[in-house]
Amino acid sequence: LDGRGEPVGRVVSAGFAKKEQHDNLAAKFPAMDGGLPTVGLLHTQVEGAEAGEAHTPYAPSTRTDFEKPGYHYWALGHIHKRQQVFADLPVHYPGNLQGRHPREPGPKGGNWVEIPPMGLARVAFVPFAPLEWQTAAVRDPAGDSLDALVTALAEAVPATEAGRRLVRLELSGASPLAEELRREDNRAELEAQLAARLGALDVEVRAGDLHRPVDVEELRASPSPLATALALREQALTDDELLDRLVPEGLSPAAATDPAERRAYLRGLLADLEPALIERLVAPGGGE
Repeated sequence: LDGRGEPVGRVVSAGFAKKEQHDNLAAKFPAMDGGLPTVGLLHTQVEGAEAGEAHTPYAPSTRTDFEKPGYHYWALGHIHKRQQVFADLPVHYPGNLQGRHPREPGPKGGNWVEIPPMGLARVAFVPFAPLEWQTAAVRDPAGDSLDALVTALAEAVPATEAGRRLVRLELSGASPLAEELRREDNRAELEAQLAARLGALDVEVRAGDLHRPVDVEELRASPSPLATALALREQALTDDELLDRLVPEGLSPAAATDPAERRAYLRGLLADLEPALIERLVAPGGGE
């Protein structure tokens, strides 16, 4: 209401009658006349929304539910990833106010919405979160010394305006420091130096997928147990009969009644197996 008691806008909303609401509440919102700026407010999972698979589908809704006339903005809760769900409809998740863990990276906050007398709502993101999570994946990190590695990894972390941040670095591929980074004390030193360089509250380095630099093609061509294992892995990615012989049904935790489902599971494991084979079968110093 304005100073004269006249309405200047309205909010149409619905709440949950129980802890887990599985009915489509958005479908029950009435069409509005559009004479006043109108906001629809709802906790819902919209079909097709990005990152929706990470959440339980409470009060599920579809695009059709938001096409009804008279609404200038839909303010939705439930999915934590900030997004405009449909490019041509004012249906928005502002996201959560604070990222809770490394899987919720980036700035967090809310939407500032202005609804003019005529035209579309203007939406601007406003960061509120006191902490920002950052995650960076680095393949084949450069540097054959700790100082060089610190420099390379610091450059891989994007700049941010956040006053305080928590950083996770996921390292994979080849590195001459792979052996050293398996030791907790070496990782702790690397994390401390990176935190100081980045001005971060904390840095976590995950280096479990690193391996020593090797010439994979040369290893494949050499007569060795590793060459045999690599060849079997490649063949099993496409040869059903070989895959079944290598991993009998009783040894597979995914021994489903559907052979195709079981093989798909096993091939998912094989897809990431090459670095582990090399690491286990190539001795430090390059020999087998």
